[in-house]
Amino acid sequence: MNFTRKAFFAFVLSTAFFPESVFATINSGWTKIRYIYPTGTGMLFVTEYKNTELSTCDGGSRFLLNINHPDYPTQVSALIAAFIAQKDVNLFIVEQPPACHALVDRFMVGR
Repeated sequence: MNFTRKAFFAFVLSTAFFPESVFATINSGWTKIRYIYPTGTGMLFVTEYKNTELSTCDGGSRFLLNINHPDYPTQVSALIAAFIAQKDVNLFIVEQPPACHALVDRFMVGR
């Protein structure tokens, strides 16, 4: 097997285990969480950041941590802690067609 084929197969195998969102996210920049509320699909929250091309509810500021994300327990704990401590968050939002809430793949909490 030549190098190009080996590299191709290595790329395919390495990307097969990552969610698509790892490759297609939009960064919000640092923002505040205005409120949070749990639902059957995960933790919904509204931020000062708005993007009406991804989120069509609450003026483009509604986002979701999906309950099926493998890191959901850690993510939701960190989000609640950031909200209580009034810390800024930097969201990595999945690039997808507009929906009522945009899906957040991961985020950072500022100090």
